[in-house]
Amino acid sequence: MQRLRPILVILAVLAGMLLIAPPFFGSAQAVLPPVISSPITSLKGISVPTPPNLSTYVANVAAAKALGKALFWDMAVGSDGIQACASCHFHAGADTRAKNQLDPALNHQTAALQNIFNPTRSGDAGGPNYTVRKADFPFHVLSNPLDRNSTVVFDTNDILSSQGVFPYTYSPDTHGLFLPDSGAANDMQNGHCGLTPDGIFQVGGFPTRKVEPRNTPTTINAIFNFRNFWDGRANNRFNGGSPFGDRDPTAYVYLVTNPVNGFTSVPIKVSIPNASMASQAVGPPSSPFEMSCAGRDLPVIAKRILSRKALAGQAVSSTDSVLAPYRDPSGTGLTLTYDQLIQQAFQPVYWTAGNCTTYRHYCFFQKELNFALFFGLAVQLYESTLVSDDA
Repeated sequence: MQRLRPILVILAVLAGMLLIAPPFFGSAQAVLPPVISSPITSLKGISVPTPPNLSTYVANVAAAKALGKALFWDMAVGSDGIQACASCHFHAGADTRAKNQLDPALNHQTAALQNIFNPTRSGDAGGPNYTVRKADFPFHVLSNPLDRNSTVVFDTNDILSSQGVFPYTYSPDTHGLFLPDSGAANDMQNGHCGLTPDGIFQVGGFPTRKVEPRNTPTTINAIFNFRNFWDGRANNRFNGGSPFGDRDPTAYVYLVTNPVNGFTSVPIKVSIPNASMASQAVGPPSSPFEMSCAGRDLPVIAKRILSRKALAGQAVSSTDSVLAPYRDPSGTGLTLTYDQLIQQAFQPVYWTAGNCTTYRHYCFFQKELNFALFFGLAVQLYESTLVSDDA
């Protein structure tokens, strides 16, 4: 009994507290906060994330959106004159092609499995240049789909992914020049890209288009993602040059130091928040899997296409919600070059410098060195229009 007395005292005190305190169990309404009911609304009521310092870089948002849409759809951005960003983002923002879409698990942890294609479920050999069909799915089959421990009937570590470019490597021509496009449709015709044999993506010694290690995700509503790419490496803070945000010490933007004469520019570090779509956008154009000959980067792409009419040779609809005001009356391409669109869209301190900076052993101008900044922010602003706002 002596041992129980302290416990009884404590219980008595607690009972007294319950008598003078609001009841916790007897009347839930007395202690719980009121329920605030809000109707479920569409995405029309959600603000699209925007960099708070956007006006530091962008002078005209409408022109920047037009620039971004043109760059996104222009096949000239790809080194072969065929592969655009939109090539892998055509149907509902994602890749739905069936031809040449298999990747042999290039990201597999076991090196021996990274270059071996497996037979398909339909019994075909699969591999490069194969066209997948309904009978090939799914890629992992259990005897009882409701029991994860049941016998595996079929399995492959091959991946259905997005096709890119042929295995070429970029280099300046024999004169050591990075020249603007002289009329040739792509860098291969310009003599800047040489075929590099690939032991994986080939059939009988003939090269096929490479296939990426991961399939292209949708761009619809991707503007709401805090980070982008499947592994999140497209940082929320855009550094103006690469996908990796503040972690990349090599990314610079060139700023005019004397706006009065506009002759010189200096490299500076920038950090633009709410811009993971911009970080993502600057990755594929120079990827040797997705859009580019190996060794080609955005300043080199700028050297070739800045003087081109935007979307030259491609049809533009008169009802296009973004491009219609810039559409050439012929219905093909826009009336402005990429250089002119950049001048309309971006603040002059990022493109007016007349001095030449040595880059990759050659002369590059400020507007070429800052092309990643223009490309990333412009494409993000275009992709901010790809919102399913009735959902």
